[in-house]
Amino acid sequence: MLSIFQCCFWCLEKILRYINRQAYIEIAIYGYNFCVATCKVVSLLLRNIVRTVVKDNIVRFLLFLGEICIVAVVAAIAWLAFGGYTNYGEDVWGRRLNYYLIPVLLLAFVAYLVAAGFTGVFLLAVDTVFICFLEDQERNNGKDKPYFMSDELKNIISVKNEVTPEDVQRSKNKDNLHMTDVP
Repeated sequence: MLSIFQCCFWCLEKILRYINRQAYIEIAIYGYNFCVATCKVVSLLLRNIVRTVVKDNIVRFLLFLGEICIVAVVAAIAWLAFGGYTNYGEDVWGRRLNYYLIPVLLLAFVAYLVAAGFTGVFLLAVDTVFICFLEDQERNNGKDKPYFMSDELKNIISVKNEVTPEDVQRSKNKDNLHMTDVP
């Protein structure tokens, strides 16, 4: 019974951490308070649940592969350096290492910690761009409100701005008329 509760609380903690991260992104974008930002971002993500799940799984898998590649490269270089394939130990310390597995594992562990830190920052950046993309797509329609996303992203999701230069000029003139009416 206790293990069931532990599993449930573990799942709840993971969900709350995910929502918390997304809410802080919403706070950084719009400056809402925490409760309002949490409600808005949860409803935004639930309206786009398929995109959210696909993005999260693909990004986490690619970042995991990146971490593994970094650790493998560092471990291979350390194994070559300490394993007797070079004279690194003799050149630096004046003797060879008898047990080179411990330094290789230690360097691989440190490489994993550094890689995990960098990929965590990268994951936050990807989440921020994704939230901005979802907000842009929901707030703008490409006709009277143009999309702000890049042209490459517009091509990927098959949308385009249908705003003509005349519409932009008309909008600017309308804004200028309102500015001159102010006493």
